[in-house]
Amino acid sequence: MYITDLTLKNFRNYGNQDISFDGAYNVIYGRNAQGKTNILEAVFLCSTGRSHRTNKDIEMINCPTTPVPLSKCDKNTLRVELTLNKKNRENIRIEVEINANGKKGVKINGIPIKRIGEMMGYLNVVIFSPEDVLLAKEEPQCRRRFLDMFISQVRPSYFFCLQQYNKGLRQRNALLKQAREDPKLLDTLDAWNAPIVQNGARIMAERRRYIDELGGYAEKNHSLLTSGAEVLNLHYCPSVKISGEDGQQGIEKKFKICLQNSKEIELVRHSTQFGPHRDDMSLRVNGNDLKKYGSQGQHRTAALALKMAQVDVMEAETGDTPVLLLDDVMSELDKGRRTGLSKNMKKTQTIATCTDSDVFEQGKEMNARLFMVESGGVKIV
Repeated sequence: MYITDLTLKNFRNYGNQDISFDGAYNVIYGRNAQGKTNILEAVFLCSTGRSHRTNKDIEMINCPTTPVPLSKCDKNTLRVELTLNKKNRENIRIEVEINANGKKGVKINGIPIKRIGEMMGYLNVVIFSPEDVLLAKEEPQCRRRFLDMFISQVRPSYFFCLQQYNKGLRQRNALLKQAREDPKLLDTLDAWNAPIVQNGARIMAERRRYIDELGGYAEKNHSLLTSGAEVLNLHYCPSVKISGEDGQQGIEKKFKICLQNSKEIELVRHSTQFGPHRDDMSLRVNGNDLKKYGSQGQHRTAALALKMAQVDVMEAETGDTPVLLLDDVMSELDKGRRTGLSKNMKKTQTIATCTDSDVFEQGKEMNARLFMVESGGVKIV
């Protein structure tokens, strides 16, 4: 798949901007803080319905009249329009609109969708930013978010299941807090456990499956990047101890037992102690935990292998290649790692941002479409 056109209206530092992309390789060049990453953010928004940089949608709205409150700003609605072609379908139009009250509307080919999850799978993207280089070093929630956004794109039903689980989790935690004052509420705890167990087991089963699949491709890519000198392995670390042989019912049974046995400590801590919200994924190089013992170079190589694996899995699962978004990461990689990444770039549409002149020159050599960004304005070089 590939994006043909992108229109930004009141998005970040863009007032009104139209961009037409090449179907292969695109380089967005300019100094820092000019708006390069904002373009990638807009593409990601059209893929997942959310930003990869903030949880507050209104932060993406362009309102230059600060310190006037955003709600009173004349330009209080952002709009992003994107057109893409897929292997079996052309001219798919995705529109996202967000107003100052945080209300979000999404249309696919002019038809409004009722739930954000319905847009999953139309535009699949793999985004690689400098922060991802240290994915293994970050807290578990960062790796969970990485997994959730990845799986949701290739299996949209996972996104809905995740929403239902998180809704039930919030309600259960609220009940645990209230039960300290009113113990009778504990009589209803089993009723709250049922949907959490069911949705949670599905999430754990999908995470286990996709970590296995992702790990296979990541190991191959990592071997190529290190000329076979190092071996990368991914491991699923669920809070509920499940095995590879456990099916849906087996996972549900073990999850239910964990919730029953942890009731006393949950009442003290006011929170659910077991479930997908406490899962993690570990990365090991030659058997050693990358988070504890990995060098900077090993972190970069592992992160690159993981991103390349995302492209491979998405292609295998959907039959089409995703769009690859590179946010100023080429300058973070040495020549060998750039060459490895370039192999994926040859089979996918790539949109890369950079400030480094070497990357800009490399774009020229690869016949990329080159864009210059300055103060929220984009022009073809």
